[in-house]
Amino acid sequence: MNDLRYELYSPQVIQETIEGEVIIVSLESGNYYSLNKSGGDIWQLALGSYSRDEIIATLRERYITGDTDPCDSVPAFLDQLVEHELLKQSGTAGAPKIVELPGFEEAVNFAEPELEVYSDMQELLLLDPIHEVDERGWPIRRE
Repeated sequence: MNDLRYELYSPQVIQETIEGEVIIVSLESGNYYSLNKSGGDIWQLALGSYSRDEIIATLRERYITGDTDPCDSVPAFLDQLVEHELLKQSGTAGAPKIVELPGFEEAVNFAEPELEVYSDMQELLLLDPIHEVDERGWPIRRE
């Protein structure tokens, strides 16, 4: 059993879900990221303090797994999110929050989660004055 849990790598990572697409911005690196549908579901569950095993179990209930089992790709995907410093491992144990994932109109096959990395706006994001704040975050400027 793997009860490893995660939390947002805050305050240097911000995220928003727009029309079902998860967009993540690293204010530290200047990169921004996009997740496919299964990646977005994993992201939401991880932010809800679901453990690796709970995430896999939820995905097995949600998707038609067929040849692509979430057990095969979820751990590596979560490790990738940690490597990019978007999530960090949490010492928090206990019951996860209830996460309401958007429903499907019909059954959907599970596709391996994908993290797309974009660096084309890196210079602009790194120039933003939000980087000149202390650990309490915006709008409190660093002394």
